[in-house]
Amino acid sequence: RVVPGACDNLSGCSASVELAHRLQGRLPDDVEFVIVISGSEEAGTGGALRLAEQLMKTKEWTPQDTTVLGLDTLSNGTLRMLEEGELWPVPIPAHLEAAVVAENQARPELPPVTKYVIPTGATDVLPFLVRGFPAMSLTCIDPVIGAPRHYHRPSDSWRNMDVAQLEASIDFAERLIVRLSK
Repeated sequence: RVVPGACDNLSGCSASVELAHRLQGRLPDDVEFVIVISGSEEAGTGGALRLAEQLMKTKEWTPQDTTVLGLDTLSNGTLRMLEEGELWPVPIPAHLEAAVVAENQARPELPPVTKYVIPTGATDVLPFLVRGFPAMSLTCIDPVIGAPRHYHRPSDSWRNMDVAQLEASIDFAERLIVRLSK
């Protein structure tokens, strides 16, 4: 059966567009905010892999001047920062993890975003991490099932989206991007 993919990953795609609107004119002049919606994440991160390979050849973006923030499945659980664990274990870059911790401390009234080591698969940031780009993904995880609710199921529809969590996830991503751009 077809899985609608409202949370995984239309939520990340729509969040990226929303963030572009929110961040317009708010980032320093020397910061370029680029939205990339890659395909084939479930098939070995194919789209992100091809982009990372292309960028390494063209040097259009370099690990020295680029940070990659993956936004995937921003509802139906608790927002977490993901650490790659199965295909190629790579820790979250220290400065990115520190920025998340600082953002948690700046808003103690909100649930903290903590680390989650993914037990299977990979995210779209893995091809960048293994090429030296500082990168990290944000995703919601339901602590009871160890994945987002409705993950890879036909019930992953807008009807089953936790809209309040989606909004909170976008808010956190916005604050994190502003913090990282300073």
